[in-house]
Amino acid sequence: MFRSDSPLSHSHAPSLRALAERLGIPTVAKLARQPGVSSVFRVTAHYHDRRARDSVATLVRRNTGAPVLEVVYDRLFEHKPIVHALTGERYQTFYAAAMSIDFDRMTDQPGIPPYDVTDVWLVERAAGTFAREVLVAPTLALEGKHAMLVNAIRHGLPELVREASG
Repeated sequence: MFRSDSPLSHSHAPSLRALAERLGIPTVAKLARQPGVSSVFRVTAHYHDRRARDSVATLVRRNTGAPVLEVVYDRLFEHKPIVHALTGERYQTFYAAAMSIDFDRMTDQPGIPPYDVTDVWLVERAAGTFAREVLVAPTLALEGKHAMLVNAIRHGLPELVREASG
């Protein structure tokens, strides 16, 4: 399932996974095994400077109906999800971008600094029994597949990382 080539990333992933758990959000693997679910994407965003609330954005594509994106912010809105209904076309464009960079074989971005030095995203995808997670520091991802992943998220589905404060 998860494999990382970056020793520093080990301090990030457990903290980001713990955020989703603390907010009561099922894992992407559990969601992907639900009947009728074809694919799940998630971006857990940590903002090191506290300019925005950390968030967990989960995009679920079912075999029928429109894809649904739910965003939960830490310590905001009583942890109730903000729900976005997406068109199949927007989902497909995002999915194609993620698959074109071979997301399912990516490893963590190398050289991510220790926790709370820069913003970090934990990007996850699951389908059936398959699951993959990749850590990326969006401000430091300047080239290669990690930069393309950040671009796909920021421009394809910016709701995944929309900042909220309060």
